[in-house]
Amino acid sequence: KKSSHNKRYIHNMTRPTSEQLNLQGSISIHHQNKLHKANFPEERSRIENLGGRIHIPPKHPMGSRVIARSTTHHEDVGLAMSRSIGDREWTAVGVIPDPDVQVVNLEKFWNTNNIRTKDSKVFVVLGSDGLFDTRRV
Repeated sequence: KKSSHNKRYIHNMTRPTSEQLNLQGSISIHHQNKLHKANFPEERSRIENLGGRIHIPPKHPMGSRVIARSTTHHEDVGLAMSRSIGDREWTAVGVIPDPDVQVVNLEKFWNTNNIRTKDSKVFVVLGSDGLFDTRRV
C-alpha cells in the first residue's frame, strides 16, 4: 500500500500557481495549475451560455471581466475572475465556485523532474493571479 504522504492535493479557483525555486538564484517552474480567465474558451462558453457578458480589453485580453447587472448598485459591474465563491448575481451569469483539484504524486514529481533531493533546497510558492499577474518569473 502506497503512503498518502507522497501526494499533495492542489485546488485552484482562479490562478493559484505552484513554482519550485532554487535558493541559489535559478528559478525553474515544475508545475503550474490551469488558468481560469473569463476570455478562455471553456470559461467564456459557460458564462455566455448562461447569459453572462464578458468585456475583453483589445490590448490586454488577460484583463477580461465578467459583466453583471448589480441589483444593489443598479449598474453594470465587472468581476476579474470567472470562478469565485460569490453571490447570486455572479452565479446567475456563470461565475462558479468549482475549483480544479489536482493530485501531485511527490515521488513521481521528484523522479520525473530530475531534482537532486539530497542537496536541493526546494519550496513551493502558492499565490493567486493578484500576485502572479504582477510578478514576472
